[in-house]
Amino acid sequence: MADHLQQIFSGQFLPARRPPDQTVMISSPIAIDESCPFTHLSVESAILKLPTRKAPGVDHLRAEMLHPIVKQVSPVLCLLFQLCWQWAKGTIDPSLLISRNCVSAINSMRALQSLGVNHTGLSRLLSIRLYHQFIRPQFEYGLAISCFNIKQVAVLEKAQNTCLRMIFGGHSTSSTSVFRHLGNLPSMRERILTLGFKFVYRAFWLPDEALFTLLRPVLTNPAHQWFKLLANPIWLSLSNRQNADSKACKHAIRSFLNQGLFLQRSQQILLSACHPSLGVDPILWLPMTNYERSRFIRWRMGWLPGRPQPCSCGLHTTSRHHVIECTGAAIRLHLYSTV
Repeated sequence: MADHLQQIFSGQFLPARRPPDQTVMISSPIAIDESCPFTHLSVESAILKLPTRKAPGVDHLRAEMLHPIVKQVSPVLCLLFQLCWQWAKGTIDPSLLISRNCVSAINSMRALQSLGVNHTGLSRLLSIRLYHQFIRPQFEYGLAISCFNIKQVAVLEKAQNTCLRMIFGGHSTSSTSVFRHLGNLPSMRERILTLGFKFVYRAFWLPDEALFTLLRPVLTNPAHQWFKLLANPIWLSLSNRQNADSKACKHAIRSFLNQGLFLQRSQQILLSACHPSLGVDPILWLPMTNYERSRFIRWRMGWLPGRPQPCSCGLHTTSRHHVIECTGAAIRLHLYSTV
């Protein structure tokens, strides 16, 4: 069997006269930009330098298969790469991208809301996890490779706030910063920077034969999108960017999120009353009845007490500050009046 296969694949059964090599025919010459790094020689040299192993992808083409036909393949691949370089001059429209992401995510959230992902249906923790798993990825499509202005980020924030209000309730203008902190959900601005940082970090760890690795030394224009992505504050916070490992990246992301939380706590009274660290708030997972959990969440949100009413102690109207100091509340909770 081995001898038979060797005779077949050695080419001895092929006809002596082979057809001429096919040439790349194009109807009209293509104007190639001078900055294009692809030439016949560079593509041919890259093919000859391929390692003797399976190429990445589903084709499983080995270098041994490409080396004998490098003269015929290199012009075709060069033309393909040059066309891709020309088409790459276009950019992603951030406004259109955000609009499509928001419409898709909100429509999906409304479908989940009808299935019980709301403030009267499933638990808040389960609803947050469903949002994290199915809805937020629709917001995040294309965010890692795009740059947005303040107005565009505000549109994303507004769309996420709409989804969170479907889970926790509240009117159309109620704050959602406490919602996000209870469920350990970052803002869309923080998420954009985090995804951009991960993209930049992984770009430096691609294989040597990857296309982007070969293109990176050619990208010298400071106005290129790549240099805008390199200005990521999380990426710039790394002291040793070239040798940073996954542990250092996780620490950089967590430090960035902690700084954002500290800044928000200094500006928002309700958020300053929540637990000062990142993570899911114990209110969402401690065992208690739905009524008790709802009351705790409403207290965190500043919705309790509601309208000012005379307190049962007869000294003041009900308010957050008075309830904490009220002796009547301490007696009902079986606490000392000095607490």
